[in-house]
Amino acid sequence: MGSKNYLEFMQVQNPKRKTKIFHIFNKVTGEFIGEVKWDCGWRQYVSEIETSKHEKMRFSWGCHKEASDFIKELMDERDALKE
Repeated sequence: MGSKNYLEFMQVQNPKRKTKIFHIFNKVTGEFIGEVKWDCGWRQYVSEIETSKHEKMRFSWGCHKEASDFIKELMDERDALKE
């Protein structure tokens, strides 16, 4: 799903779910950042970022764009299956 500079999205195998789950990793450090998964309430894929109470995550515009582009590709794929 396209080349990314900052983030790596790895699909998690979960046969019990109808929708896909992806783990998000920092491409440079390999650090786990969070997940992209379907949110039933929002009826779309969303990113869930892991933080502790005393920890802050900083994202550049480029990181946000990569995550946004990835989620858009998932939504486009889902819409294409409905047609």
